[in-house]
Amino acid sequence: AVSFVPGAFFAQHPVLLVPVGALIGVGQALGFVLPDAMLADIIDYAELHSGSRDEGMYTVIETNLQQFVEIAGGVFPMVLLAGAGYEPLGGCSCGCGVSCGRAIGMPYARWHCPGDVGYSCTGKGGSELLFAPEEPAVAPCAAQSEHVQSLISLFFLAIPGLLALIAAIPAGKMPITARVHAAILAAIAARDSGGDAGALDATNVTVFDDRKKVLLDAAAVQAKHGVRPDQLVDLLALVGDASDNVPGVPGVGQKTAAKLLGEHGTLDAVLAAAPSMKKSKRRDALIAHAEQARLARQLVQLDASVGGVDPEELRGALPAPPAELPHLRDFLQHHGFTQLERRLFKAREAIERAQRKRGSPRPAT
Repeated sequence: AVSFVPGAFFAQHPVLLVPVGALIGVGQALGFVLPDAMLADIIDYAELHSGSRDEGMYTVIETNLQQFVEIAGGVFPMVLLAGAGYEPLGGCSCGCGVSCGRAIGMPYARWHCPGDVGYSCTGKGGSELLFAPEEPAVAPCAAQSEHVQSLISLFFLAIPGLLALIAAIPAGKMPITARVHAAILAAIAARDSGGDAGALDATNVTVFDDRKKVLLDAAAVQAKHGVRPDQLVDLLALVGDASDNVPGVPGVGQKTAAKLLGEHGTLDAVLAAAPSMKKSKRRDALIAHAEQARLARQLVQLDASVGGVDPEELRGALPAPPAELPHLRDFLQHHGFTQLERRLFKAREAIERAQRKRGSPRPAT
């Protein structure tokens, strides 16, 4: 609104320029201070998602963006102002903050303009003039045409103010509440403790597809499941694994789980951020079944602490035949492990039938 106030009004009420100038100064100061803080947050946020700290890349992006801003907000307006007749100091040699004593060697002049010189005992701005005109004397160095004043108001008040309002809309819809802040701290703690992707180079991980009997690299896992290899355990914890009777979180499918892990990085971060999510059935399910999801993660995760087993001893080993495990099939059927039963018994029986046809001895157990 200040940008539409005519310059004559401020000439009559110069004291109002103080708060206007303060607002402009604060805005420009924030323009230099906030980008660095925002850049640091972006780098941390990206690291939580990708597992790599791309500080150099984002610094280059910030530098390029600043150059574009300087062109659009500095060079372009000055070109238009010059075309509208803008003159530094209104065409004066000194005055309006430029010392006449230093500029032209006239220490007793407040301003020195073509056809107009103002003298005072000290030559400092605001000092009493040695002449007393009927109207308050205005330094000509501050005078600009109405077109120039309009452009200055447009580019240095109206447009920055409008952009600030536009930026406030998404900022207001994404407040950093206490719960969101707690979720961020939880994600950072998980990363620092080694539980997040930062402790694993996902590009060097391969996953074995048991159905197709092929190895999937990180790109193939991302294309098939929508997550990185190191996020597969958290994905199964959210979705569940019907083959192993792992329930997961009700109402959360693979696409939803992949989206949540893409936004928050880990299961712990997803569950920590759930209270701050928009109210929905999915949010309520994440809150209500948080412990179930953590238990599901334990169930689908491989136990790397098992010792005393030589992997070479397991190479080519087969489970004992059904006759030697009379209660195992009943146990599996009772508890619903149908796929495991099929793998252990029917697959073993098929192998034995094939070996008998070839006349080879039954494999050692």
